[in-house]
Amino acid sequence: MNSVKGASADTGRTNAYRRTLKWLANLCLLVLTLISTSYLYWVYADDRFLTVVENNVFRTAEMPPDELVEFVERHHVRTVIDFRTTANRVHAEEQALTSNGVRSINIPSQLVPSDEAVNTFLDVMGDVSNYPILFHCEHGIGRSSLFEAIYRIEFLGWFTEDARKSARLRSLMGSFETEDVRGQYILNYQPERRHSLQAAVGAISEGATN
Repeated sequence: MNSVKGASADTGRTNAYRRTLKWLANLCLLVLTLISTSYLYWVYADDRFLTVVENNVFRTAEMPPDELVEFVERHHVRTVIDFRTTANRVHAEEQALTSNGVRSINIPSQLVPSDEAVNTFLDVMGDVSNYPILFHCEHGIGRSSLFEAIYRIEFLGWFTEDARKSARLRSLMGSFETEDVRGQYILNYQPERRHSLQAAVGAISEGATN
């Protein structure tokens, strides 16, 4: 009798263990499905949209000109910075934006920007009349992440390592490691113009709260 009861108890524990494993497996599958769905929506429907400064600075991947016009209208964007180097795409976007009263500024940049590209970017970001601003490259995770890091260092006073870590996270962990050329660029970046930009930062922050 005792052996029968013991066998029954063992069977019950085994079945409970199996049910727990099945529940955990289903939970993991559900979480992975939600993550995958959210990622695909962000990439294909939301064009890798990210906020840098609430109501004032945004970044995305490239999108068709008509969709971009709808986006900037929705977020009240005054200026769009395009880091791409493809002339026909840049021109089509510029036409669509300017015809709708939005400033379009092309700052063609390689994966690691030239001093000229950085200085032009800082000039645009330092002009309060340009805000709110959207900037984008092609995929929205390379040059956009790098220029966001520059913006954080120059305008928001971030340390270079913090800016690099943020760029790595917001580029989907695909670049900006300490050994990576772009990671090294951020770590070695010297914010020469930070103090001259404080007035602009104050005005931008004040505008965000109004």
